[in-house]
Order: sequence, then C-alpha cells, then structure tokens
Amino acid sequence: MKIETKNVKFGDCNLIIGDNENLLVDCGSANQNKEMNLNSSGFAFSKIEDDIKCNRIDNLMISHFHTDHFNGILKIPDSYKFKNIYLPYSIVEGKSIYTKDIAVLLAIAPKNSWGFKLSKKIVELFRKLPKITGNIKFLKRKDSVEFDGKELKILWPEIEYVCKKMSSIWETQNDFYDIDMSQNLIESINDFEDAFNNYLFHISNLQEENNSEHTVEQRILNGDNNIIFRFERSFGDLIGNRETYKEINYSSYYGKIIKRYYYQRYNSLITTMNSISLVSACEDKFIFLGDVPPNVIEYISHDFEKCYKVVKIQHHATARYYTKYTPNGETYIFSNAGYKNRKIDSRFFDKCNRVICTQKGYHIHSCNKYDLICGCHKKCLNCSVYSCC
Repeated sequence: MKIETKNVKFGDCNLIIGDNENLLVDCGSANQNKEMNLNSSGFAFSKIEDDIKCNRIDNLMISHFHTDHFNGILKIPDSYKFKNIYLPYSIVEGKSIYTKDIAVLLAIAPKNSWGFKLSKKIVELFRKLPKITGNIKFLKRKDSVEFDGKELKILWPEIEYVCKKMSSIWETQNDFYDIDMSQNLIESINDFEDAFNNYLFHISNLQEENNSEHTVEQRILNGDNNIIFRFERSFGDLIGNRETYKEINYSSYYGKIIKRYYYQRYNSLITTMNSISLVSACEDKFIFLGDVPPNVIEYISHDFEKCYKVVKIQHHATARYYTKYTPNGETYIFSNAGYKNRKIDSRFFDKCNRVICTQKGYHIHSCNKYDLICGCHKKCLNCSVYSCC
C-alpha cells in the first residue's frame, strides 16, 4: 500500500493506492494556476485528471466541507462513478448542524465574501455527489469501512462532543428574526434549511447497494423525486429573493449589524466544519487527521497507535493546530504552500523522521508525475511523493 500526495499547494489531495482498490482523500486547493488559466477548482482537479481519465480512483473520502479540501471534486465529470463516497456525519435529530449557517450566509453575506462563496460551493458539492456514486456514507466515531481487505477505522467525528464544544459559539449568535429582513427572505431561509436537511437526511438513510447500477440521485428520484426538486427549488428561491431584497449598505448602521451577524455565521460554519472532520486510520499504516482542532486530537489520542508509517497532519501543519498529542509517524504529510503567512510550525518536525510537503511549488508534467518534496527542512529529503505504508 502506498500514498501519493498530489501537489495542490495550500489544500489537500492524497491518493491511497492499495493492491485491489484506491481511495482518494480530499481534492481541493486554495490556489490558482494563472499560467494555465486555472482557478482553484480547476487547479486541484488537474492533479487527478489523468487518474479520472484512466478510471483509477475507486472510492472518495471528503474529510470536511472547506473548499481547499473539495473544490476539485466539482470538476469531475458526471459520467464518472465512484463505488463509495465517504462524508463526515453531522445530523442531530434529523437536522445537520451546518445547514442554518449556510442558509443565512446565502441570504445576507456579500457575494464577494468568503461566507457566501463557501456556502454556495457546499451546495454545489451536494448537488454533484449524488450524480457520481451509487453509495454515500456519512461516517462517525466507532464506524469502520473495508478498504483493500483491511479495516479503515473512523476515529472522528463524535457529534455529541462537537455540539457541546460549539454550544458557546451558537449561543452568542443573534437570531435572524431580530434583523430587519423581508418576510419572503426569512421564509426562503427557513424553507431552504428545511429542504437541505431533508435532502441530507434522506441520503444518509439510503441502504447500501453493492455494485449498484443506479446513482444516489437516480435512487432518490425512483423513491421520491420531490426531495431533490424541493432542494433545488428552495435554493433557487433563496437566491432569487436575495436578488429582490433591498441592496445592503454594509457601511451604514443597519449594514454593520448585518455584517457582524454574517461574520458570526461564517465563523460558526468554519469552526463547525473543522470540528466534524473525518479522522480515519488503518492499523499502524496511516492516519488522516483532516482539519480537526487540537482539543479533538487530545480527546481521541488514546485511540492512536504508538507510531504510524504515515500521518497526514491536520490543517496544513500551521501553528494554531499544533498539539503535543499529534500522533507519531515515520512520515508526515504537510500540504502547505502558496501563502507566506500560513507557514509550517517547526514543532511538527520533532515528531517524525521524514516529511513530504508541497512548499516548493508545482510543476505539471505530461507523464503526470508530481513535484518532489522541497528540502525545506533537514527531514524534508529530495525523494518521491510516494510514501509507503
């Protein structure tokens, strides 16, 4: 078994190559390739394009819903079919813990803001995924899936813990009923949130079908086509009512209230997504940490092996995410480049023997081989992007 780290600069994209099947863990980037006229989605997809053309990728895991982890997936042709797609579990009492934030940000955040762009991309992702697989599985702590004849254990998320930790943030948020919005816009927010929750809940409850000839989208349509129709319609209505709503002057007194409110919602969305990141491990071969915060790493540290052959470090190995509880590994993967102010924390180097990172920059070759690691540290040797596990 080996892992191929795709050089997406500041993002994540790793292909785990087994004897009989492969698993793509994330595919996204925060960086563009202006020379090739590629936006961040196109740049990330370019790193797996040859793999897709060769039908090389069997399964997909998206650790969490930040664009630097998934925007390349949006460029995958609808004709491509994964056997399984694995996503982080997020549903409590029939509702996902992030749909309210997305609905509100789509309604009131400026179109050029990160909050609006991220929310729209997440909706786009959930419109895409049911088209490219017959099985979508939402995974949580203590679940496991079979991969290449081995058990892939899911160490995170634990949704009850996430809700407890997030409660202090959620309690500080104003209710949007306190803000002067049109009744149509308020109704559109509620309708979309409800339709999105129903859509996710229905997908999560579909029975697994091995070798299914039908996509998740087709299976939903065969059961109740109103679920997808309502999700699409409510999204269109929300964007439409936003367009007809009076233009917000964000420098005015009222606009500043709105701005503060959508900042609250954006912070909530970002924090929630990191907190529900999938953490997956296969024996002592590898562990992928998504972008879980240090408190989660500490909480699940008793489940770690003494040392892994490969550890994909959380949140691009930035300083705020360093913790002494980060699992030990022979090889660490840092997917971090493209931003000078988001540097790798040197303390991560003390816990491993060897590093693969994307600091050097990218080169796209016709043979689809990717960059060598950069030599940014004495442990960052000039060797292949393939790490054996």
